[in-house]
Parts: sequence; C-alpha cells; structure tokens
Amino acid sequence: MAYSIFYGPEVSFNNVPRADVGDTSTFNEAGAVIIGAPFDGGSMAGRIGTRMGPSAIRTTHTFFQRHLTLGVRPLEDLKVVDIGDVHMPPADILKSLDRPR
Repeated sequence: MAYSIFYGPEVSFNNVPRADVGDTSTFNEAGAVIIGAPFDGGSMAGRIGTRMGPSAIRTTHTFFQRHLTLGVRPLEDLKVVDIGDVHMPPADILKSLDRPR
C-alpha cells in the first residue's frame, strides 16, 4: 500500500522519511512509526473536524533540531518514519476503530 494522506497535503511529520505499510523493510529499523487515523465517526452532528487532525499535526512547523542540553536529534536518533493515514471508512465505526491495528 502506498503512502497516502487522505485529508491535506502529502507531507510527512517533520520531514521524517516516509514508509510503506505494505513493505515492512521500510520500517523494520524504525524506533517509532507515525500513523494517522483521520476519523470523524461517532461525533455529534455538526461537530466534525477530527479527520483533519493527522494532516494538521504533520503540517505544523515544529522543528525538532538537536537538543541543546543532551546533544541528540530525537527524530533521527530514534529513526522515526511516517506511514501516512489508515483508511477509516466513515460509515462503519467498529471497522474504522479496528483499522489502525
């Protein structure tokens, strides 16, 4: 399965490398994996917007540079990768909640 963002631009979290959920070799060595779960289902009528959360987090400019005290680069040192968003069927709450697993 190719990397995809369902709501928003095709960017990764803080420009970490992208990984492919269908190819374990792209994240085998990762210390942490970023995954988005854009889902509004189960919310009150007229209170939508949580499906935009993963995209909003990815596009926020929070640059993790070298930690001045510890001298580490957390995202690089942990080998963080981003596999994009899981498809969350909007009409099926139970199926959607099971998808990120």
